[in-house]
Amino acid sequence: MKLFGHEWTFKKNSNTKNFLEMVVDEQEELNLYLYAYALHVVIDLIASVMSNIEFKTYGDNDKERKSTNWVKFNVHPNRNQTSTEFIKEFVKKLLLGDVLVVIVDEQYIIADDFTLTEKAIVDNVFTNVRKGDYTFRDKKFKGYDVIYLHYGNDAINHIIQGITEMYEKLIGTASDKYARSGEEKGVLNIDQAERGRKDFAEIYEDLINNRFKTFFSRGNHVLPLFNGYTYTSTTAEATKKYSNEITDVKTLFEDAISRVAQAYKVPVGLIRGDVAGIQDAYTMFLTNCIDPLAHMISEELTYKLYSEDQIINGCAIEADTTNVKHIDIFDLATAIDKLIASGFLSIDEVREKVGLRGFNEEWSTLHWMTLNYTTAEAAVAAGKETSRQAAENADNSDKTDNDEGSEDEE
Repeated sequence: MKLFGHEWTFKKNSNTKNFLEMVVDEQEELNLYLYAYALHVVIDLIASVMSNIEFKTYGDNDKERKSTNWVKFNVHPNRNQTSTEFIKEFVKKLLLGDVLVVIVDEQYIIADDFTLTEKAIVDNVFTNVRKGDYTFRDKKFKGYDVIYLHYGNDAINHIIQGITEMYEKLIGTASDKYARSGEEKGVLNIDQAERGRKDFAEIYEDLINNRFKTFFSRGNHVLPLFNGYTYTSTTAEATKKYSNEITDVKTLFEDAISRVAQAYKVPVGLIRGDVAGIQDAYTMFLTNCIDPLAHMISEELTYKLYSEDQIINGCAIEADTTNVKHIDIFDLATAIDKLIASGFLSIDEVREKVGLRGFNEEWSTLHWMTLNYTTAEAAVAAGKETSRQAAENADNSDKTDNDEGSEDEE
């Protein structure tokens, strides 16, 4: 089923049952259109935000450095996709069930379909891996050779399945009600004399089956009637769609989006575009939805792309979610000063956080700290030193006064 420019197959893979695995005819597809729309809106929002994340790579001793893996996940993972396109596709597939990435000729390829053979002890096996029109035939991918994530939130699957079943019925009912509200209805009166004619049956059949059929089926049409026939419309406005019927459909749209958003832990206000409380809603969105996804992806990438010894020594790939929120540097001027003055971040690190390139100079990579920041021990020692110097100054002052007094007596 293709909706909004995307192919919605709703099928996880060839041997596992997904919450949307079903065969639909045209009517069922129409009923599912609203549900697919809600999924598209919510998932596209999440994927768009995730595509702004920078995947930072760390070498030995937890030192950040740009490696081949950094290029793959932040610039071009394969010859046909940018990193933004890749991450959006990756997240969309993950949120619909699971996602598989195979590494072929140092290119990261997201599979459109595959067969998963789960193992209890050894690595899982992936076969019949397909990307577009190309299938990797007679090739088995072992679990340690691929990147595979399963969005295993059963609560979400059950909620969405319930939405599907409910809206198949509700949307059908609302659509029927909406269609019926614009139907033409009326009463045909026929004089007694006309009904007594010998050819009445033929005239009546032609009137009902031909003339009235043409009249009802065309938008603008005139119905000629003979003496003895009177037609009275019982519909105030033949083509009017009453506001309550439209409201029924609109309410169902909003309710569908609301339910799907809640299932994915996305504040509904972000979907509706509410302005009130937008900052708090976005913070909640990052905390409850984006950060867990970023952590899940970081774990899988680190585990699959580095050896155990490398991970112990500090090698890792981490999804940095601090870049997904728009920043006004003038609003943050005071905070930026504190971050640098306290030694928390270097000048280059702060510039990168606000979307600017670092200077990459020796002084800009240093951590600076003003003299009023110190340790508790140093503060106590400094306090004692200050007290000692104050005492010495007091003694010197008393001595000076005594000396001056002796001179006066002489």
